[in-house]
Amino acid sequence: MKKRADGLYVKKLTIDGKQIFVYGKTQREVAEKVQQRREEIAKGLVIGNNVTLDAYYKVWKDGRRQSVSEATQAAYDDRYKSISKYIGSVKIKDITAATVRKLQQQLLSETVERYVMDENGRRAHYDKRATLKPRPEKETVNRYSTEGVNIRITTLGTILKSAASDRLIPFNPVSNVKGIKRTEERAVKTIHRALTDDELRVFLSFAEGNTMYCNLMRLLLCTGMRCGEAAALRWCDIDRKGNCIHVTRTVSRRKDENGKNTAQIVDSVKTESSYRDVPLTAAALRAIEAQRAQNEMMYGHKVVSISQLIFTKKDGSIISAKDVDDAIDHITARIVKSGQRMERFAVHGFRDTFATMCVNQGMKPQTLQKILGHSSISITMNLYYHTFEEQKQEEMSRIVIPF
Repeated sequence: MKKRADGLYVKKLTIDGKQIFVYGKTQREVAEKVQQRREEIAKGLVIGNNVTLDAYYKVWKDGRRQSVSEATQAAYDDRYKSISKYIGSVKIKDITAATVRKLQQQLLSETVERYVMDENGRRAHYDKRATLKPRPEKETVNRYSTEGVNIRITTLGTILKSAASDRLIPFNPVSNVKGIKRTEERAVKTIHRALTDDELRVFLSFAEGNTMYCNLMRLLLCTGMRCGEAAALRWCDIDRKGNCIHVTRTVSRRKDENGKNTAQIVDSVKTESSYRDVPLTAAALRAIEAQRAQNEMMYGHKVVSISQLIFTKKDGSIISAKDVDDAIDHITARIVKSGQRMERFAVHGFRDTFATMCVNQGMKPQTLQKILGHSSISITMNLYYHTFEEQKQEEMSRIVIPF
């Protein structure tokens, strides 16, 4: 191992007559990379021009196993499936910017049949006995949105960037490809949105008595917790003495032994900063105590163990975000049917509503960041930037210039 003039350490390996150079800022980093490279070779990755994208992805994934969560890796696997279908057998050296652009168009042109949805985002039903020819119950739509295609191309770019770093290719061809311009409305404007005061009042009045998740929804609204974090809460996480809620786990969809996706408790949260203590306000405590009473009524007994989940389905199984989304859709449909206006939103809207209320009532961004569990203040600022803009305009108008 040698130290170069620029301060980097380098070690030369010779494998099958080919020279491979491994670089690092420290000797330890180089040693770890050398070990990783040897493991890659042992697993069958051929160093050189004959490496296929599928072969490299397997090794790349194994190398990241200790640094990413299972949920993140599952997301990468899901995205890579659609990439592999078209270029998985292509050698990395043969992937060019033109290959990537063609992949973009192939993903954009993929279609799938789905049930026709009504204005509330629910499956539309048609009377097949009507004399007029009924509209079809299914329609053909694009499998991926432009954002979905861009995410998959970004994933490919991440993989090929690593291949370029490993000297398997001279550069990352994805860096020369522009993302596709968005044609549909952003999801944050349609589903992930903050509710107005009037919408919140109407929604909660309809939710009361119409869903068993009402107390969970109230807790999300007054703490800003993610749905998975709240669904994973146990009674031991409620710290009355410390006046806080300990957030240490979440619910994630994982494959069970039969290969079926199910909601499971994970003893880790989204990021390191997501481990946090959320203040136990009076409103949050009321929601939790109301759930305690509901559990006693449903199951006929009091809490028998502090390790029990606070929120569960009727059969005692784990609640997923989809379960709450379905309940929200059901309540929204009832509101619309009553003649009142209510735009569709997802369960994350409760978190957005909480954050927006905090900003509007003067909470400092750094405090909100800690409560929400964001890894950086920039995430908090970017997500709720429109609210800060409104505050900026309002507060500037109050300033009196003495001339």
